[in-house]
Amino acid sequence: MNRIHKKEKLPASYQTQFDRDNGISAITETLGGSEVTQIFVHSVTSLDNIAEIAPTAPVYPERSVLSARPDDIVCVSKKVDEDYLRFLYKFGIGPRQENIVLASESANQSSLMSLSDLLISNDKALSAIQGLVKPNKKIILNPFIATRKEFKLAATLESLLGKKVQLLGNPDIVDYANHKHSVKAKALELGVPVCEGDIVELDFGDAGKPVDLKPIRVAIDKYIHKTGRVIIRGTYGASGSSVFIVENNPESVEKALSDIADRTSNKIYLVEVMLKLVASPNIMLHVEPDNGRVLCVSVTDQILSDNLMHDGNVYPSSAKTLTDMLNSAWEMSK
Repeated sequence: MNRIHKKEKLPASYQTQFDRDNGISAITETLGGSEVTQIFVHSVTSLDNIAEIAPTAPVYPERSVLSARPDDIVCVSKKVDEDYLRFLYKFGIGPRQENIVLASESANQSSLMSLSDLLISNDKALSAIQGLVKPNKKIILNPFIATRKEFKLAATLESLLGKKVQLLGNPDIVDYANHKHSVKAKALELGVPVCEGDIVELDFGDAGKPVDLKPIRVAIDKYIHKTGRVIIRGTYGASGSSVFIVENNPESVEKALSDIADRTSNKIYLVEVMLKLVASPNIMLHVEPDNGRVLCVSVTDQILSDNLMHDGNVYPSSAKTLTDMLNSAWEMSK
């Protein structure tokens, strides 16, 4: 790597005026001090419905190096672009290049297995992690999403390293929060504003598909006249994979019902009034595992396609009700 002038490097605690004005902490503050090594395992392949969202989901490894500090370990399923790493290095961002562990040499295998499963089955990758871990460091496994796969990886690393490996996140809480009807119920309980609508549960037949869509049709008829559109969301699904937008005409209604009839991944749907979309803020909060303290570490606006697929993010957020949304996010996180 080329020599970089000191003045180009940003301090780990660097904050913009937007972050300072809104009480947003630097994400590095959540990673612990020099006595902690974070092992990042960030990949959408951890999601259970990865087969559904694979055509549109970003699986690039570059995103995973942004939060890591120089001594942290970042595991990836594909090689990281070296020009990108050099670019980050200029600003003091990301881990040392030798701290990036490739979980698989096979691109085909990487697309079929979760990153955690790839690591567990790759002795070379596990040995690399073992060689990078310092004996006096506390180890935290930092996943894209905490599932049973990451829980199993943490146990594997504990056995390999002979020391405690803390998983950042709780699979049971993650499973609860991954279901939109559970989150909506919690929001209503806490007085957090949500769109008007119904939670509909469908009966499934032996073929694993809905046998009667009348409850969905009734909910559509109930709300479609409010704004001329309703949004139907399967309770489980990432990156817009279970979202259906219904216009106030028979063709749109029948198309949505036909699409839902072919789905096997959701028995529960939210049918809600669709309001005009002005901004779609994404608020990221960190809940400290030891004391439950909640820190906001990022606020951006999601870039959404016409069918509400996630196409990226814009910073800073343009939301006019950001303060209220931050308060709601804090209540939900607590």
